[in-house]
Amino acid sequence: MNNLSERFCPLMNKLCPEISCMLFNEKLDVCEIRILNYNLYKLKESIRSLLKEVRPPH
Repeated sequence: MNNLSERFCPLMNKLCPEISCMLFNEKLDVCEIRILNYNLYKLKESIRSLLKEVRPPH
């Protein structure tokens, strides 16, 4: 793993400023944004639902 001084935060476009950064995943050695994943999942489900309403089943 990298040490704190080598962690780069893509959201701030600079080195991570804090020891306890909540976005940094130690296992993946990168930042992750879980809420973004959740929102994309909800968007996908909404689009899927709308497509079912628009297209009749075959």
